[in-house]
Amino acid sequence: MKESYTLQPKEIEVFTHNGQTDVIIRRNVAATQCVINDESDTQDMWECDETQFRYPGILSVAEIEAQVNKWLQYAGAESLNELERLKQAAIEDASKTCNSTICAGITLELSDHKQHHFSLEITDQITISQLAKNAAAGQAYVPWHADGEACRFYSAADIAAINAGMEALILFQQTYFNSYKCWINGAESVDELNSIRYGMPIPEKYQSEVM
Repeated sequence: MKESYTLQPKEIEVFTHNGQTDVIIRRNVAATQCVINDESDTQDMWECDETQFRYPGILSVAEIEAQVNKWLQYAGAESLNELERLKQAAIEDASKTCNSTICAGITLELSDHKQHHFSLEITDQITISQLAKNAAAGQAYVPWHADGEACRFYSAADIAAINAGMEALILFQQTYFNSYKCWINGAESVDELNSIRYGMPIPEKYQSEVM
């Protein structure tokens, strides 16, 4: 990355702490001038290409100077590994959000023209699916309950609506998560990765066919 300094910086600096070494390697250090005071004055500056990384051990300036290219390659690999680690963490967090969104359930208006909320934990999903099958097979009324309500009999039409709402929520969240993973994996930098949030519209190039 490009950096600027008011004083000429060292090409290599190391800072050790707790058995680790923070390393700064500067290349193409060159003097330049920066315009200040509404273009009426200039200031001498130093610009360079700067690479920073942390090594899990003790390094000296002499060791880095002896094999600069080796340590630049190490820094690049470390950056790549860190990006991949952050991508995996982002995907794991998104998976939890997807599951919690599904489990939080749905609110539907049923034949009584009232709103009812239904949680969708795994056991709820299994039960609702089975009740919908029973209704489709001819059972006129099936027993179930909305959140915070007493258990009662639901008509075949109502239980079918609950099941359809459940399936729609699950399908959307799983489809969104699938495309979201593609978006995460396509990030080329930590800054780009940090700008992505679950729930944002998926860019078209990362959308699956279903999405």
